[in-house]
Amino acid sequence: MDPHSCWKLYPKEYAEWIISRDEKSVFLRPIKPSDGSLIEDLFSKLSPTSIYFRFLSHLDRLRPEILYHLIHIDYESEFALAATIQEKERGDYRCLSLCVLLGFLTSGAGSGGKR
Repeated sequence: MDPHSCWKLYPKEYAEWIISRDEKSVFLRPIKPSDGSLIEDLFSKLSPTSIYFRFLSHLDRLRPEILYHLIHIDYESEFALAATIQEKERGDYRCLSLCVLLGFLTSGAGSGGKR
């Protein structure tokens, strides 16, 4: 896939702020190619069991080809969302969860509930 093709169809209309069960403001939005470092950070915090259930394989690191697939979405045949919160003390964003196709990477952050 052409790395720039995902921007042609980027569905910005699906971006919105939601409130989690623990009252945190969460920005839910389609994944962008620039989210690679956020996803790597999230992966590094997953337990080996969680990684196995999400990827159906034992992975000790997120291989570049998997990361590429996770962040280069064509938004015609695939759809992926990221949920991020702003780290107040650092001023940057942390990826809370990642939804790719029908798989979810989440761990009790309250991002799956209804408002």
